[in-house]
Amino acid sequence: MIHSVELRGQKNQKIKEGNWPDLKTVLIFNFQKQNGQIHYSIRFLSLNKKLEFDSKNFILFLQPINELENLREKLQTFLKSEHKQFRFEPAEPNFELILEKDDFDGFKLYCWIDNGNADFAHYTWDSIGLRLYIEKNDLQDFINNIPEFNL
Repeated sequence: MIHSVELRGQKNQKIKEGNWPDLKTVLIFNFQKQNGQIHYSIRFLSLNKKLEFDSKNFILFLQPINELENLREKLQTFLKSEHKQFRFEPAEPNFELILEKDDFDGFKLYCWIDNGNADFAHYTWDSIGLRLYIEKNDLQDFINNIPEFNL
């Protein structure tokens, strides 16, 4: 069974004439447990800009640390903390997730994907990235929807 978890970009500013258009940009993680590991892929969609990206099949580990549970706990701690920045990169560094708090109760989200690691078994640093503005409630929904996988 595949579990999809989304982070949607939000309008981040007001302008004199009105609001920015809804950009309909989304970052999607698809998780599935297989053979004692968590397989996942990442998808970027920006419908208004006609951008789309699908990653390779990546792996998160359940041992010695459950990396998905670790991500959930660290995000929850960051959300409640006074820290201005959060970074997460799994043991198999196929992606890096960075969040920065802004002054308006929102977050700048950066996600970098290194597909070369999936293709060549080494890190090629030829990443593709996405930058979104997300709101606190969207981040909390993302945290709440991260699936729980155990051994």
